[in-house]
Amino acid sequence: MDIRQLLLLKIKGESNRSCSKILSIHRNTIDPYIRLLNACELSYTELLDFSDVDLLELFPISSNSDTDRYQILIQYFPYFKKELMRPGSTREVLWREYLQSILNRISRDSII
Repeated sequence: MDIRQLLLLKIKGESNRSCSKILSIHRNTIDPYIRLLNACELSYTELLDFSDVDLLELFPISSNSDTDRYQILIQYFPYFKKELMRPGSTREVLWREYLQSILNRISRDSII
């Protein structure tokens, strides 16, 4: 799926159902992408400024880079386990923290 096309449709105000019809992709495929895009807490316009590679890093796609990302993710597990024991801590909050760390890494790497 072309994430850029999806972003452009969402910027135009299209619904997920409408996007699925336009892109000829089932709505159950569109919905998780939109949830992940929204979890980034960036506007669709800001996400359009990302390179294709950086956009793909926001989504779980099976590849060699998944192994690298998984190695980074497993370093967070002890922290996640500890945080989930605290009252008020949720998996969603931890997921957003993890996504933010990826975005920070992308920003830092693109400056270099």
